Amino acid sequence: MSGVCDALAREPIAKAARMEIAAVGVPWGQGADAVNAFLAQVIEGLCSHPMISVEHVEPDGGWPWSSFSEVLITDPDKAGGDPYLDGREIQGLSLCLCKLGPFAVLHSDAERSWNATGSARSLPDLYSVAAVPAAGWEALSVAAKDVLQSFGIRLLPYEVLEQGIDPDIEIETLIGDGNTVYDAWFHATD
Repeated sequence: MSGVCDALAREPIAKAARMEIAAVGVPWGQGADAVNAFLAQVIEGLCSHPMISVEHVEPDGGWPWSSFSEVLITDPDKAGGDPYLDGREIQGLSLCLCKLGPFAVLHSDAERSWNATGSARSLPDLYSVAAVPAAGWEALSVAAKDVLQSFGIRLLPYEVLEQGIDPDIEIETLIGDGNTVYDAWFHATD
């Protein structure tokens, strides 16, 4: 399952909507533990790239239940962020790695801030999906795409993600409308 056609196929989308692994092959066919171990290797690959600084990882996307891991990446010269309300703020791209199939999506203008009173972050959604190269983050987005491709993961473009799905497929999600390809592969619930 590596092509865009597979991301649009009804049966994989129906499985993804039910939070079931929808791809076959290694590691997808080996279950959730194998997928999580594989995604950890992908994150290590991102960490080792000289053009990428991995600033924060949410293995469950920051939600009690999600179909993706979220990784905040930035340029190495912006690593560590800037001072912000007695804390720090980091700007970059949010990279969501799908746990249900070999897909990922980049979100532009991602932010995360921390201070003594807590933390805040921008949330991923369909409307913040970035093209590659992402405006203002050209080298970073191309480097991330290269790393993902080396692991057989395809970045899905907005034009694919915005497409509607079969209305009989129900997707429970807190970060979308529940009726697009994006919602099928990248959804979260509490």
